[in-house]
Amino acid sequence: MPGLFKEEINPNNCILKSNIYSLSEIVVLKWLQVHKSRLYSSERNLIKNFRIDFRDGTLLNAVIQSHYKGLSALKNFKHVATNEEEIRFNNQAVINALKEIGVKNSADINLLTNATDREILMLVLELFFKIPYYNPKAKIEFNAILGEVCSKNVEITNPGKKKIE
Repeated sequence: MPGLFKEEINPNNCILKSNIYSLSEIVVLKWLQVHKSRLYSSERNLIKNFRIDFRDGTLLNAVIQSHYKGLSALKNFKHVATNEEEIRFNNQAVINALKEIGVKNSADINLLTNATDREILMLVLELFFKIPYYNPKAKIEFNAILGEVCSKNVEITNPGKKKIE
């Protein structure tokens, strides 16, 4: 799974035998559970319901913080949201954090606060495929005057063993 260590992926047997979620949804739930346990190590409760467990923004906060530490948008995040105002504050902080790292999506505060399971799953799938690979490895600057031809040679290497075609 993207962004996880091999030892963090031990499947939980009760999750694998779900008659509610598909195997693909279980993979996403496991991915979220690992990120949650990284940030909130004292909390051991399993993620069981997309809509209920996502409402306060703590799961999305855990995913983002796991990959991008120290974002200013999440500085005042309420790790225990007790009322509607704090839930909305957290969800706005998550939206701002996604904007801060440059992830463009259609999530707004009303969607995060009152989303259906399907909407949450679609958002999480988007983050599952974007967030782990979004960290830039290098920055290439092209300093030139507008209208002037500028070229640079860039060498790209593949750190993996598989051949890229």
